[in-house]
Amino acid sequence: MPKQNRVWCIAMLFFGLAGISAAQVTTASISGTVKDSTGAVQPGAQVVILNTDTGVARTVQSDPAGRYLASLLALGNYRITATQQGFQTEVRSGIVLTVGQDAVVDLTLSAGAVTQTVEVTGEASTIDTTSATISGLVNGEQMRELPLNGRSYTDLAC
Repeated sequence: MPKQNRVWCIAMLFFGLAGISAAQVTTASISGTVKDSTGAVQPGAQVVILNTDTGVARTVQSDPAGRYLASLLALGNYRITATQQGFQTEVRSGIVLTVGQDAVVDLTLSAGAVTQTVEVTGEASTIDTTSATISGLVNGEQMRELPLNGRSYTDLAC
């Protein structure tokens, strides 16, 4: 093979592999809809998404259809607080984001004084309604319990 063709092939291989490595997802996102107790959407609601592990917070507002989205979030534990004039503050905690997860957390605001807070503790839905992909995570305990020859985690890779 001529030298020029080899250089071209090596360059294509390099850029092709660079594209594959850039596709690795190490973040997650949270989205949902803000509604009131009657089911009416609440545009302009302020939604604060707090990573309880790091203390980093992101503030977003719901759009005219009441939807909000916070993407490119670091993995970890989150707490979501929604506020709107004339409604009680709603707090959702116990939300754990894992690699590539698109958590859907819908919020319902109750009418009342802004000084009142409704707190709901629980994990976000683990059903991904945004894609048809089937996936799962292997945590540390599950990995230790697997009958692997030599106990090498690299044996888990397909």
